[in-house]
Amino acid sequence: MRRISIICFFLLSLILSADDVRVEPLEFWQSASQWPESLTVDQLITASLAASGAQGGTLDRYVQDLTGQVDDFTSSVLPSWSDMSDAQKGEELLLWLHGEVLIGNYHTDQTRMDILLNRGDYNCVSSAVLYLIFSRAAHLQSAGEETTDHAFCTVTTQEGDKIDVETTTAAGFDPGTKKEFTQAFTGRTGFTYVAPGNYRQRKPASDKDMITLILQNRIALYQRRNDFVNAVGPAVDRWFFSPTDINRRDMNDAFRNYTSRLNGQGRFQEAMDFLVPLSRELDLLDENRDLVGILVENQLITFLNRDDPDGAESFLNEWETSLDEGKLHTLMTQIVLKKAEMALTELSYPDALALIRGYRDEGSLPRSRADEMISWLHQERGMTLFKETGADDEASYWNVIAFFDALPAGEKELPGIRDHREKYRQNWAVMIHNRFASLVNRKEYDRAGEVLDQALLRDGSNTTLLKDQTFLDRIRNSR
Repeated sequence: MRRISIICFFLLSLILSADDVRVEPLEFWQSASQWPESLTVDQLITASLAASGAQGGTLDRYVQDLTGQVDDFTSSVLPSWSDMSDAQKGEELLLWLHGEVLIGNYHTDQTRMDILLNRGDYNCVSSAVLYLIFSRAAHLQSAGEETTDHAFCTVTTQEGDKIDVETTTAAGFDPGTKKEFTQAFTGRTGFTYVAPGNYRQRKPASDKDMITLILQNRIALYQRRNDFVNAVGPAVDRWFFSPTDINRRDMNDAFRNYTSRLNGQGRFQEAMDFLVPLSRELDLLDENRDLVGILVENQLITFLNRDDPDGAESFLNEWETSLDEGKLHTLMTQIVLKKAEMALTELSYPDALALIRGYRDEGSLPRSRADEMISWLHQERGMTLFKETGADDEASYWNVIAFFDALPAGEKELPGIRDHREKYRQNWAVMIHNRFASLVNRKEYDRAGEVLDQALLRDGSNTTLLKDQTFLDRIRNSR
């Protein structure tokens, strides 16, 4: 169980967002956080209505209303039960509540106590809290109980018997003994009764736990409506009032849901300004590093898409302490890759080559990607050399081939370089072949032989030229 100081939350109130999202507890919960787990009737009344969303003068009016009903009950109804046992009082109270207060309809989501007072509508949580309030006023030893998706009460008699009270139905007192209960309860609520012996599915709930269930249901309803902005405040209130690990987790889920909404809207910077300071203040950074990493990457990609790798690098330096090493390395690689890609077209051949070689040698750019870029630069440089003299000049081809041959050993063996060198070699051979063929067609066999001899002195293993030599020998031998 973790608790945080009020001062810390006042600091968090400085966080700005375009949305009206509240990240500090309401003043009521700051005071109520000091209450014990077991609450008085007045505290149950006030906290249950505050948890329902009532504030200020509205809260005061509802507190006065419910307090008045409790006072009327204790002064005019309770005295007539003076001869009853605790079990009889507990059952009579449930019947009385369903006849006088719980007069509306059961609704799964109707957790709020103010709506219960206005319309009589209720669900398991609001009806259970109401039963706690009136049973405590009747001096019964009552308590809350909860399962995964349900809440109810228990009454412990003077004899020590602990009796379940399913508050959503008038037939819910000691339900395991009533045949009519199963149909009335399951048919109306959709829940299945959990017997007292099955302690894996049910657990005691303190008074504070029962109040936080009201907040929990409000939070869940906001989230089902995709209203992640308004879910944050009650989640903070709930954890501040009862700082359990579960409430802390659910509060962080509210932070993450709202952050994910901002992320989906492309509001990456706002999302980080919201989540990261909160995570640092509340020691949630480890739980949220994955989401922070996504936000940082998305914002970084925005910089890169604008061809601003320097801006991306400055941004990453600002947020690097919020990332794990793996994510930081991945994002730095993306920046370096963008700088290298831009260098291909914006820098001169020597400058771009030096930059990419440096990235490759220091390991900031994967070797395979660096080799692709280096190969592309050499190919473009070869094309420039070729164009300087022209496609009809034999020297153009061999200038490029000589350029490729002079490259460092590791680079001239790159597949792209080998392939391009071979293309220039073969294109040169085609040019020689065309000259040779033209001379042969004009029956200038001696000049054709001279062209081939000179070419074979340069490249004696060229298969195209060797075929031409064989063809010329046949002509000469047939004459």
